[in-house]
Amino acid sequence: HLLVLGGLAHACVRRVAYAARLLRTGPTVGGEVAVLGSFRPLAPAEVRALAGVGIHGCATEVDALDAGVRRSFGVTRPVRAEGHDADHPHRAWSARTYQPVDGPPVRVLAAPSSEPDRRRAHTADTQRFWAEHVRLTTGDPVLLVTAPIYVPFQHCDALRTLAVPYGCGIDTVGVDPAAAEVAGLPEPTLTPGRYLQEIRSAIRAMRALHAALG
Repeated sequence: HLLVLGGLAHACVRRVAYAARLLRTGPTVGGEVAVLGSFRPLAPAEVRALAGVGIHGCATEVDALDAGVRRSFGVTRPVRAEGHDADHPHRAWSARTYQPVDGPPVRVLAAPSSEPDRRRAHTADTQRFWAEHVRLTTGDPVLLVTAPIYVPFQHCDALRTLAVPYGCGIDTVGVDPAAAEVAGLPEPTLTPGRYLQEIRSAIRAMRALHAALG
């Protein structure tokens, strides 16, 4: 399986585009492509960033991911759509499955929160929700796509939430900024504070993984 992790709107489009490139040039995916996001509302700056690359009408993170899938995989309508709005974005979920002409199915998934009274769904929630949907089993190889700066943190989180309970294999890669498919979608300049924040996130994720293994 190939998993694309959501994030800020511009990053969503970049990661989906890079995943489409990997399918054309990299490993064979015998399972599915899963694009994981949430119902987080987009900030005005994110809406403007999407408009700058010709994408309009997105209100949430999962909308941006869905638009990226339609753009990069050449699909227009899902072959299957399901979900539940639950009258609350923290409890709602949705799944839209597309079938490109060539290649595996692509599922765009937004998960409910495991603590809906406190927060919206986070990455671990979406990964667990996807694993239940796809019926992940021991030995299944999984490749995650994210931004380079997030690789250590999100790799450790994926080991904890997917590899430990399900026995699957995990590899995590960052988007290659030199890839032609993402050259027109540059990442914002990262500040020293962002690097420090992600170093901290990586350390916390490693500690959580260590505790789960213990």
